[in-house]
Amino acid sequence: MNKDTGKGKLKVVLIHSLLWLLYVVSEYIANLPHFRPNESFTFIGSTLISLPLLIIPTYFIVFFAVPRYLKRDRFALFVLIILIIGALVLAGRMKWLELINYLNYDYIGSVPVSKVLKNTIRDYSVIALAICIYIISDWRKKENENKRLMEAKAKSDIELLKRQLRPHFLFNTLNNIYSLSLKNSDQTSRSILKLSNLLEYLVYQAGESQVALIQEINLVKNYIDLEVLRYGNELNIQLDIEEVDQSVKTAPLILLPFVKNCFKHGGKNKNGVFWIKVKIRVFEKVLTSIINNSKSKSKRTGKPDTPGVGLTNVTERLDLLYPGKYKLEIENSADFYSVKLELNIK
Repeated sequence: MNKDTGKGKLKVVLIHSLLWLLYVVSEYIANLPHFRPNESFTFIGSTLISLPLLIIPTYFIVFFAVPRYLKRDRFALFVLIILIIGALVLAGRMKWLELINYLNYDYIGSVPVSKVLKNTIRDYSVIALAICIYIISDWRKKENENKRLMEAKAKSDIELLKRQLRPHFLFNTLNNIYSLSLKNSDQTSRSILKLSNLLEYLVYQAGESQVALIQEINLVKNYIDLEVLRYGNELNIQLDIEEVDQSVKTAPLILLPFVKNCFKHGGKNKNGVFWIKVKIRVFEKVLTSIINNSKSKSKRTGKPDTPGVGLTNVTERLDLLYPGKYKLEIENSADFYSVKLELNIK
């Protein structure tokens, strides 16, 4: 058996033992005013001996009836089991008290049901508490598991986004930088630095749960500048980006896939111009990003564009990381493609 597993089981046993000890202590304190002289030890002994009458039905209901019937919406069967066990506990308590009376006081006779019924109802309050603890514990476990799965899904999506970006884009960028170097262009060193910053972000920052929004914006700017090397004067870029405070944070790689999509599906419009417009604002912790691009003639007359894997990935990540806190509007017209994202980043 694994050492950590053994420690975990021991911890559970100790916690359960402590809870039952608290029950015995509370019973003792509650009955203390009614004790006769020298009766306290007798009461503790009889309580400990009768404890299985409460422990057995409690664990049966919590670990058998609740998972098998209550959690599977078989409520009628669950209630029936509760009533049957209640009757058994009531009968068991009556027989137990009759035995105690005989051993301690030589009294032979039945115990009034009303007296035992009160104790049985009290026992069921303990069982109800145990059910509540079990349900809350199970809920917390599922919440933690869901959180772990969400984090794993978000990380896998990040890796997928990075893999999509690297091969084709890097190949073109390196070729463009090589061409600049052959011309001894002063853009060569700046382009290498931008590519280096972009790769550094993807390798080190993109795996974080939160990054400064200014870093995400700089990533977008670097990516656009490197794409400009490929398109040159054929591309008309309009950037309208407000100054962003360093304290404003967001999940990584939220904006880049939308920008990348512009270059992947955009093209020259009917006037022979390939344009991309990027507008980013932050107001009262709401990030607004509007990214538009022109569409080429082939895009206008061909089949309607369907969201790429990257765009679908971002939408799924938004659902995971910002449930109910974002609004995404996509307009796919004949001449242009537009994505508007409003994201509550509080």
